[in-house]
Amino acid sequence: MKSSNCRNHAICVLGVLCFLAPAGVAWQQSKTTPAPAPPPAKPAHARVSVERAKLILSPPKGTKGRLAASGARSEDAGDPTVFFPIAPPLTGPANSAVHACSAGDPVVYWYSADVIGRPVEFTVLDIATLATVIEDGWGAPVDAGLHRIALKEYGASLTAGRRYAWDLALVNDGQSRSKDRIVSGEFEVKAPGGAACWYDQFDSTQTALDSDPTNAALLMRRRALLQLVGLEENPAGNPAR
Repeated sequence: MKSSNCRNHAICVLGVLCFLAPAGVAWQQSKTTPAPAPPPAKPAHARVSVERAKLILSPPKGTKGRLAASGARSEDAGDPTVFFPIAPPLTGPANSAVHACSAGDPVVYWYSADVIGRPVEFTVLDIATLATVIEDGWGAPVDAGLHRIALKEYGASLTAGRRYAWDLALVNDGQSRSKDRIVSGEFEVKAPGGAACWYDQFDSTQTALDSDPTNAALLMRRRALLQLVGLEENPAGNPAR
């Protein structure tokens, strides 16, 4: 009789262990479940290639509004680095040969004369609705030189026929955004065909130069495109200040 009780007790214990085992396995698996993958990194537009870092531009002259203010320097201006968009003027004659547009996926460029020791924020707005289409930002330091921003990398939906403004804000004081230094450019999204768009011409030229930086014809073409928007390369190699 005693032997039978022991045998029954052993069976009960084994049954309990079998019942608990799946729960224990599941608990162990939950402990070892890998963490979700981090979100993809944002485009590293705050860094420039060696060749683009060699480009030296003189700041725009005779322009008005926020573009002219981009080169202003004062004792309380925070980071005094000269920076500006590589873009047609915000306003111009109706018969201008410079078409501030892009057929397809716009690519915009901006230039910094020196390393920027403050964060820089980038925003694209629909001018008609004032809706924010793209927001991005880069912490300090931000490289000197020519920066390229391909808007398609953000997955934004841009509408043909609409005009967009793109702003760069150098954040001198995160607690007092009135101290930001802001520069701006504009473009219109056009369907393929029609007048050549300055933004597309400049990007195709610069992209080709990235692969062939000493090509004399490409360098001449870039110089001509910059002159169309009031910018000059500085062959003397003196920083733009």
